[in-house]
Amino acid sequence: MESFMISNTLSLWWASKEHYKKNTPDIVHTHADYFHYVFILGGHATVLDKDKMIPIEENVLYLTKPGESHNFIATSSTGLFTIELKFAMEESEFKDRLLSIPVRVYPCIPHVRQLMTGIIEEGLNKNTFYADIANLRLSELLLLLIRKLSDSVDSSEPPANDYTVYPFRDRELPGSNNMFSKLAIYLHEHLNRQITLDQMSDTINISKGHLIDLFKKEFGMTPIKYLNKIRIAKSKEFLKASSYNVNEIAEMTGFTDSRYFSRVFKQYEHMTPTEYMEKYRKNLYIFITDQLKSDSERINS
Repeated sequence: MESFMISNTLSLWWASKEHYKKNTPDIVHTHADYFHYVFILGGHATVLDKDKMIPIEENVLYLTKPGESHNFIATSSTGLFTIELKFAMEESEFKDRLLSIPVRVYPCIPHVRQLMTGIIEEGLNKNTFYADIANLRLSELLLLLIRKLSDSVDSSEPPANDYTVYPFRDRELPGSNNMFSKLAIYLHEHLNRQITLDQMSDTINISKGHLIDLFKKEFGMTPIKYLNKIRIAKSKEFLKASSYNVNEIAEMTGFTDSRYFSRVFKQYEHMTPTEYMEKYRKNLYIFITDQLKSDSERINS
């Protein structure tokens, strides 16, 4: 019989309640050092997995491991409502088990919803031992997940409906495009470098003119503007939840210098990177670590 003691190796540092508006794509991105689990509270969406777009719906848990690319596009008229957890683990046998999970979309057992909302409540209330209790609830969630996946593999009978697990469907949704998916992943993986229009077109083996025309038709913007949106999205993540300064973040996200970074950032966010960092690094989401405080208004919106 297996037994894991994971609370000392587990570090939950982000818990949030999110709303994605219909047809507003999240930029394709990865998280190098931590897991990102998303529970769908309500609505429907498609998720990019490598070169496939996968449908997800209410009461589904979507799992991403460190280094895996992902994004959401809400398809419901009211948008997509989620609870999201980001956590890291020290090297351990249990971490190896999480990394070996063969599925990315998991229709959840009812208790998962209770655990996820309980973590949000702990972060909002911040009562004594709230961080420890939040980590314990995450530990229970991960253990339940491993157990159900193990039971599904070991059982000769198909699992009950509420516990069904399945890998990504081997198909694409209408309108998905392998070429754009390949390019989006390339851009993210090389985000800290200078990327030219020539490099973009070479990546997907088309001319620069054809690339520009396709981007304008598909996304309503040029490839360079799309690249800047990716850079800004990644920079916002660093500005919110890292100890890097603005100059370091500019370099890490591929901007030639901090002045150019600030100018582009202000075009998109209507404030400078420094103003954004001062506003959100102390006041966004629920950060289970002590470095950041919660923003109840955003969580409850």
